[in-house]
Formats: sequence, structure tokens, C-alpha cells
Amino acid sequence: MAEVFISYASKDKGFALDLNAALQKLKRETWIDWRSTPDSAEWRAEIFAAIEASYNFLFIISPDSLHSWMCEQEVAHAVANRKRMVTILLREIGRELITLQGHSSAVRGLALSRDGKILISGGTDGLMQVYAMDIDLLMSLARTRVTRNLTPEECRKYLHRDECPAQSRE
Repeated sequence: MAEVFISYASKDKGFALDLNAALQKLKRETWIDWRSTPDSAEWRAEIFAAIEASYNFLFIISPDSLHSWMCEQEVAHAVANRKRMVTILLREIGRELITLQGHSSAVRGLALSRDGKILISGGTDGLMQVYAMDIDLLMSLARTRVTRNLTPEECRKYLHRDECPAQSRE
């Protein structure tokens, strides 16, 4: 069983090679796919089995990895299998993915629930903030506090989605 599965975009292979060598120098067992094999069911099954067998999932973040269909599949499989996630920001992605608000000073720690639906932050202001990261969970929580559905314009503005999630009242 590998200690670390490394997920990367093919354009980041040079960095992934260096990182893999550094981890192995530290006597860490890694699993990384170096092949440029065309996508197939067998290849995907091998990748997913390696993720399941690894203790940790290391994702190299770059504009290329965020646009990679296979990286997306690997991350989703790691989350579904409750793997410990480690991320390395290799290159700026050119846009902010999410802004968490609520602290009046620096955030000192973050924790993500095993299912990836809840994020908790702790700050030097002495506060802990809880964030719903899953859109369906967020909408369910919002429905307990809001007396109307969001308009399509509000969905674009606040949820950064072209279409609103299911608008049924619970």
C-alpha cells in the first residue's frame, strides 16, 4: 500500500517527478502514473484502485490540473473514499475559487469533513466559522431561513451558477 497517491496534470509532469523523488528520498512510498496512456476502463480501474490503496491523496493544483477531466475524476474518487487530502499550489490559477467571510483577523486553521460538505475555519479572532460546501446542503440550510426562492440573477451573483439548484420548498 502506497503512503501517497500523487495526482497531477500532464503539463506539470516535471514538478511531479521532482516531488516524487523528494518524497522517496524521505522514504515515503508513492504511487504516481507516469504513462501517457489513452483513457480506457482498465487504466481508470488501475488509477482508482491505487487511490483506494493509498493512505493520502496529494493533488498538485495548477490551471492545467483544474481543467483536467482525469484529475477531477481522481479527486472525486479520493473524496468518495475519504482519503486524507494534501494540496500543493504549483501555479496561480488566475482566479479566486472561493472567498470565506466571517473572520475579523487571520485564519489559522481549516478542517474539511470527510464527505467534503462542511468546512470549519478557526481564526486568531477566537471564532470558529462553519461553511456548507455542498450546494444542495447550502440550499437546504438557506431554505430554513429564507421565505422565497433565489432568482436566476441571484443564483449567478451569489452561487456563481447559471442555473439555480432545485427550487422545491422542504
